[in-house]
Amino acid sequence: MTKLALTLFTGLTLVGAADVAGTWDVETEFDDARLSGGGFDCTFTQDHEHFTGTCSGAPVTGDIKDQSITWEMKGGGDPQVTTLFKGTVSQSGTGMNGTFSVAGKTGMTGHFTGYKK
Repeated sequence: MTKLALTLFTGLTLVGAADVAGTWDVETEFDDARLSGGGFDCTFTQDHEHFTGTCSGAPVTGDIKDQSITWEMKGGGDPQVTTLFKGTVSQSGTGMNGTFSVAGKTGMTGHFTGYKK
């Protein structure tokens, strides 16, 4: 019985948070075609299911559980603008996509894609 249990246990693959540490190229597109999106570079440092970093100099904090990712980016300005991102990281950990919204700004929503460099 012990041998069977050991065989079953060693055959399991433990699934944890996707690895998003590193540099990413992120592209955004607003749902409203009158607004122009754009791209920026992000650098993330990950500690288990939490990560921090910067996107084009703006501070970022986020969480990742399995393949689901959420983060917020604090931009400049007065008052400061917060953009919320929610998405999915690919199984390979080299891509992500999802939606974003600018907090407190009606109609400022869109989609993003990201590729690990």
